[in-house]
Amino acid sequence: MMKTITVWSLLSGLLLTTGAVFAQGSLQDRVNNILPSAEEDRFLEIDWRMDLLEARAEANADGKPMFMWMMNGHPFGAT
Repeated sequence: MMKTITVWSLLSGLLLTTGAVFAQGSLQDRVNNILPSAEEDRFLEIDWRMDLLEARAEANADGKPMFMWMMNGHPFGAT
């Protein structure tokens, strides 16, 4: 019984998504819509510092504020 439900669920999902996947255009168009633009990737140009004291000294020497990016917990949410 459980196998039958699983098979029908998978088949119905496949039938519902098959038309939508190919109706959107070429694969490259979809990839271009998903990937971030150059404007959205600007944060990658920042020279991030891992050493807090080094970053503080550099910010102080340049007269600039220091931005600290911190997190609590495991990066994959496995806490």
